[in-house]
Amino acid sequence: MGLGPKGRNNLLLIAYFIIIPEFRIELHSRDTLLLRKIQSYFGLGIISERLSLNKVVYSVQSYKDIINVIIPHFDQYPLVTQKKADYLLFKQAINLLNLKAKSNIEGFRSILSLKASMNSGLSSHNKKKCIFFYKRPRWFERSEAARGNIKD
Repeated sequence: MGLGPKGRNNLLLIAYFIIIPEFRIELHSRDTLLLRKIQSYFGLGIISERLSLNKVVYSVQSYKDIINVIIPHFDQYPLVTQKKADYLLFKQAINLLNLKAKSNIEGFRSILSLKASMNSGLSSHNKKKCIFFYKRPRWFERSEAARGNIKD
């Protein structure tokens, strides 16, 4: 909040988000050996342990590895049940990133909506941070449009 010209109060909101694609498999810690075999099969990614939750996580955050290794694998060997639907949403989000959709508000919203539909959706932490991107209240749209402040 700053004091603008002629004594008006202007609210300046600057949002900065980085979208990092991540393929991850999270299992109970008793399945560590299975995740190590998956990591060995793909030849990439890292394994981390969440000891307090008895969880182990295999993750790949390299965009290049996701595009060149992970997606072709699951295209060739499709998943079944709900995991297939989650994979298709994940692949759609990766394709949007490939089209540089993250560099505009509508693209960011599309990616955010896909994330909200996958697995367990957005975390409560991300819901709080992304509320204005995910869904704007009508009163906000009208008041900002009247001031000429909305530029998507």
